[in-house]
Amino acid sequence: MESELIKAIKQIFPSGPDGFEGLIAKLLTELTGRQFILAKSGSQKGRDMSVRQINSNVIVVECKRYDIKSKLNSRELIGEIEEAVRDIPDLDLWVLVTSKNISSQLSEVLHQIAQKNSIEFFSISDGDGEPSSLEALCASSSETVISFTKSDNTE
Repeated sequence: MESELIKAIKQIFPSGPDGFEGLIAKLLTELTGRQFILAKSGSQKGRDMSVRQINSNVIVVECKRYDIKSKLNSRELIGEIEEAVRDIPDLDLWVLVTSKNISSQLSEVLHQIAQKNSIEFFSISDGDGEPSSLEALCASSSETVISFTKSDNTE
């Protein structure tokens, strides 16, 4: 059964600084102390945000906020990691954040692509445990989550 938190997250805009992407960027920045910068709309080369600092790992994050009706598109996600690997030669870590659970088959394919290209893959999603990794990320800063879900950022 879907938690109230996940229901609220699925109501915010999927993209942009005031949507799911902005929420995840802010949460990851607060959690890690590294500034995650959102990509501009248009061709994003397999990333919605990234962090790059001198003498540090290059991390890109792809966010997918699915509503109740939408289905996870495996081919699209495989294309996203392949595009990131191709266009970011010094990539160290590709992170996928989704509001749906990632199947073990898709996770394995994404891990294989990452391993083949000498990068790491990590996922944060709903439905992957109790609490889910997405819920755990949100718990790291409840004030931030409340500000995103209680504002005019909802559909």
